[in-house]
Amino acid sequence: MPFGLFQREQRSLFGEILDWMLTPLLLLWPLSLALTWLVAQNIAGKPFDRALEYNVQALSKLIVVKNRQVQFNLSASAREILRADDTDLVFYQVLGARGEFVSGERELPLP
Repeated sequence: MPFGLFQREQRSLFGEILDWMLTPLLLLWPLSLALTWLVAQNIAGKPFDRALEYNVQALSKLIVVKNRQVQFNLSASAREILRADDTDLVFYQVLGARGEFVSGERELPLP
């Protein structure tokens, strides 16, 4: 039996099938994990986005412009309701047309 430099050892059919199945699986598995994570993040984030949108719409109805000045009419009792829950704190910031602070938390970073 001649031995060549590039001679390949004989493998079983099971080994060949395993190679042909595992290689694509090992390539597709991380891709499927990433795709599943992105889809799950999108699904989980939608209710929170809708809740934030609803809050913004409700708060925007309290903005009034008088004499070219932006005023935000949020009563003290409404502010207390925003702070009533210990686990979920609602932070907001209202800025005027020129970026001037009107109401809310001054420390919030700009989007």
